[in-house]
Amino acid sequence: MFPKIFTGIIPALYTCYHEDGSVNYKETVRLFEWLCEKGAGGFYLCGSTGDGLLLTMNERKQIVEAVSQATEGSIALMVHVGCMSTSDSIELARHAAGCKGVQAISSLPPQYYPIPLVDHVKHLSSIARASDLPFYPYLFSEAVDAHGVPALLDAFGQIPNMAGIKAFVHNLAVHQEILINGPKEWELLHGFDQCLFHALCIPGVDGAIGSTYNVLPEVAVSIYDSVVKKDFEQAILMQQRLADYWLTAQRGVVLPVGRYILQKRGFQTGPPRAPLCPPDPELVNQVEQQVKSNFHGEWIV
Repeated sequence: MFPKIFTGIIPALYTCYHEDGSVNYKETVRLFEWLCEKGAGGFYLCGSTGDGLLLTMNERKQIVEAVSQATEGSIALMVHVGCMSTSDSIELARHAAGCKGVQAISSLPPQYYPIPLVDHVKHLSSIARASDLPFYPYLFSEAVDAHGVPALLDAFGQIPNMAGIKAFVHNLAVHQEILINGPKEWELLHGFDQCLFHALCIPGVDGAIGSTYNVLPEVAVSIYDSVVKKDFEQAILMQQRLADYWLTAQRGVVLPVGRYILQKRGFQTGPPRAPLCPPDPELVNQVEQQVKSNFHGEWIV
């Protein structure tokens, strides 16, 4: 049994690049430090937002090391170690466990090859067993549709060091079913940015991991703080501002749009890593103007 570690807004940190496509570790750390100042409650490293599956093993290790050195243990880090192969995931989990400030390991389910749930659990269990750190698997809507929540709770309960779930699920009834029927010591971290306010209103959902929280940390933190204070009028206003961003950004590919909006906010995030491509410049301008119109021309709440 593990203590609950993660609360509040947890950005899934973008990985920054130089113009030649190589990882810009210094700028990635600068983004991390800026988000700390904005009130982040923790960080999720090398996930989908951070291009984890598009990075080399060495790049992933160096990102964790760079952020680990910058945090000096002052804020909790969760590292995503999922790979195509179980052995690579185990290697990354062992490496992350040796880095200061890393307090949890996470992984996507097995990718590409369709496998039964029992083998899905074997894969995740091997990763979780690679360290003594708390383990948080992803949960996607597709898994809920295929297996149902009761079967998934039974399966996840077999994973060593199981501490909670990162739920990338828009159906919030799934959250409630997990909280009611799952082990009470598990953390449930919401992962679907579009309904942040709604998820945080569910008792037991104490934190959220997402990509948008890099781009508009002020809005996300305001939503979280307002829900804690039960200032729902403010929380609803901020959720609408978050929705204004999402509804416009979703006209393209959301992650590259966020990368370019961060450039507008002063970060040298670099081009997306292939096969992701740069968004339409006009779309980026539309997103920027849509968001700024809510903030009287400034990037602040």
